[in-house]
Amino acid sequence: MRACLELTVLAPNSSNLQPWEFYWVRTAEKRKINRLLLRATSSIHSTRVSGCSSSTRLLESKPKRMLTLIDEMGEKAPRSVRKYYGKIVPLAYQQGFLSIKGYLKK
Repeated sequence: MRACLELTVLAPNSSNLQPWEFYWVRTAEKRKINRLLLRATSSIHSTRVSGCSSSTRLLESKPKRMLTLIDEMGEKAPRSVRKYYGKIVPLAYQQGFLSIKGYLKK
């Protein structure tokens, strides 16, 4: 399972921002998340549960993280890459208060 989860973060996605999180519950904590799983019979009787969560809140921190990773690589990134993650990506993915920007983009 661990190998599968590690491979999932390598999957191609939009701008390598990966707005998701993976969970693998192997303990008694599984009982607490049963409500989130709508008390599915399969989750009640299983010994382990895995799940995926996606959130637009992660899109706020990911472009900054990409810029940090580029800096840590030690190579001078092209100006266009820095502009893309520094200005274009935040503008494209921001939803704004009450997701107003998202509605305006449509």
